[in-house]
Amino acid sequence: MIKNTLSRPYAKAAYKFSKKNFEVFRWYKMINFSIKIYFYIVSKNIFYLTCKKKIFENLFLKICKNNFNCYFKNFIKILFRDNVMNLLKNIKNMFYNYWKYDKKVITAIVYSKNFLSKNIINNISNFVKVNFFKKVFLKNIIDKSIIYGFIIKVNDIIFDNSFNCYLNKLKKYMLDV
Repeated sequence: MIKNTLSRPYAKAAYKFSKKNFEVFRWYKMINFSIKIYFYIVSKNIFYLTCKKKIFENLFLKICKNNFNCYFKNFIKILFRDNVMNLLKNIKNMFYNYWKYDKKVITAIVYSKNFLSKNIINNISNFVKVNFFKKVFLKNIIDKSIIYGFIIKVNDIIFDNSFNCYLNKLKKYMLDV
């Protein structure tokens, strides 16, 4: 959750800029490429740890120079400057969500203790469709920490319909009385 909060402004800025310049798909490909290269270099721990930040940045940009345009290189320099290169995967996911949101398709993730029935999934899908005026791509993820009910997450908005939420509200109410 914190990683999403930190990566949101970068993803939003990248998406807005790429959309303005009609290069959304190209930027998405460049982000994907940079993820592969960055995490490959990081996986080689010895090199990464012994290398200074500026040298690492220059080497990274040198490796990727043919695949990046000058704007994306500046974006990468900003990520290095702010020391958030490890958030690239989150930035890519949020960038993709912004892109999908513009394409009128929204992804909703439903967390529940067990897989939900088709009827409940349809009801949730309709609920999200009515509230966001978008086509819905629904994903059901099992979370054993949920006692009963489900939690719907659409981008950064959470609809908590779990028993845990009701217990917390009851606990808060009891402490206030």
